[in-house]
Amino acid sequence: MLSKLLVMTFCLGLLSGCLVKKSSTKSAAPDPTSDVTGNNNTNNNPNNSNGTPGPDPLEVHAWHLNNTGQSAFAANGGTAGEDINIGQVRAAGVNGSGVLVAVSDNGVQIAHEDLAANILNGASKNYDLAAPHFGDPTPSGDVGHGTMVSGIIAARGDNSLGSLGVAPNASLAGLRYIGAAVTTSIMIDQANGVFDIFNYSYGAYSCIFSPASSFLIQQLKFGSESLRGGLGSLYVKAAGNEYIGLTSDCFPNQEEEDVRFYFGNANLEEDHSYPYQVVVGALNARGTSATYSTPGSSLWLSAPGGD
Repeated sequence: MLSKLLVMTFCLGLLSGCLVKKSSTKSAAPDPTSDVTGNNNTNNNPNNSNGTPGPDPLEVHAWHLNNTGQSAFAANGGTAGEDINIGQVRAAGVNGSGVLVAVSDNGVQIAHEDLAANILNGASKNYDLAAPHFGDPTPSGDVGHGTMVSGIIAARGDNSLGSLGVAPNASLAGLRYIGAAVTTSIMIDQANGVFDIFNYSYGAYSCIFSPASSFLIQQLKFGSESLRGGLGSLYVKAAGNEYIGLTSDCFPNQEEEDVRFYFGNANLEEDHSYPYQVVVGALNARGTSATYSTPGSSLWLSAPGGD
């Protein structure tokens, strides 16, 4: 079953845009009181007339699942057919059922109405809490990156809410990792556990070399070889958003007159150079590299991300 899920996992698109460790990300959540045309939805019952759940209202905009050339709230539409070609996988009944995914990020809103049914009980962690860190990973304030990532992975399908995940029946655990006071033991812990797949949609700025912890590399090697009952778990990592950036990202005390543009390189994150993670770049809805996607020889593949 996992071999079939790879088709979905490697095409998630959630990896293609990533959260940089040194900054925060805000996402614009759709208004649940509006329908997909943007008009006020006066029907307070999202179900069909027979009482069964209807289609997910935002699925029509999910070009990464089915690209018809729709604009998906953008100025221009994409190219029809430039999607993850998931139709045959879905037709074969592969929907992520039985697969456990850990989303290590800045938190996950586990009570979100389109995620709650897929949250694995007792598995989420908040690294602001004392060891063993089990607890609610819901972020504070309006931080929504990890929740967005989780929705792209496994938003519940056919429940008349939001959109549809790539693996809508997968089980999720949120690991509130970004922003915590990360120690070596925490770094190792968020790469360990019962999970089939670990998702890391974050990274460092790629204008300077970012050395990897030898302890993390040892854990990634162990996990990719020995977890999942000896079959090895998958670690899927974003290449980054650093196609071009400002040197002040890496040197915040830099004088204004010394600030320059730089072109990013995913190879500058040392952990990308090891074979234990699948490093993923971003494609836009036209099927070409997204303007922000960090390039580098460490990329294994690219997947939908937007532009």
